[in-house]
Amino acid sequence: MKNLKYLLFLPLFMIYFVSNAQLPQLTIYDSFEDYKNKKGELIGTYLKIKRGANSMGLVARKGADKEKILFKNIWGFSIDGDIYRVTEKYHVPVMLIDEGEICYYENGYGHLNMIEDYKEKGEMVEGAFCYISNDVNSELVAIPEMSFDYRKRMKKLKSKHPEFTEILDCIAVSRDPQNVLPCIKDTTDDKKPKSKVSVKLGSRGSMKTHKKVKKKN
Repeated sequence: MKNLKYLLFLPLFMIYFVSNAQLPQLTIYDSFEDYKNKKGELIGTYLKIKRGANSMGLVARKGADKEKILFKNIWGFSIDGDIYRVTEKYHVPVMLIDEGEICYYENGYGHLNMIEDYKEKGEMVEGAFCYISNDVNSELVAIPEMSFDYRKRMKKLKSKHPEFTEILDCIAVSRDPQNVLPCIKDTTDDKKPKSKVSVKLGSRGSMKTHKKVKKKN
């Protein structure tokens, strides 16, 4: 009888272990140095976005407890290998989509909502659709969205970041955020996309992706 109990316990334990291993695992980086040196802190299973005035962040399960991590207190984080940075202004999470000659990011809230709800569409809480930077630790530059003062904002952005003039001119032709990554490829020598996801942006406040999202059991 004892052997039978053991045999019954073993499959249940294996199911629990495998199901938890498939859940989205959150690792945080307090600084770029931690990220560069692969010294992130594995927190546990990502659960949801923590919402609140001046206290946006993440909620994760750490053992039997839940832990809250505020965006304003960290450089970035990763979920199952996908890298997110946090903007200095407003502390918006952005997901690194392509790391080439120019780094390309998309609104992190949209992607986090997709993981949270295991759907192909996620809501953007705040921030721009997409961002670019010279490298994975340099200033994040938000790409303007279509608005009545679009030309003025683009002109101001080119004045502040002349190194991105060619890319911004390319983007301005269609004024479509979905063309940002192709414009990066067309205006640099980095012709081969390294993108982890194929993205389609929806209406303002939402974004879609074809990335397969892991379901939480």
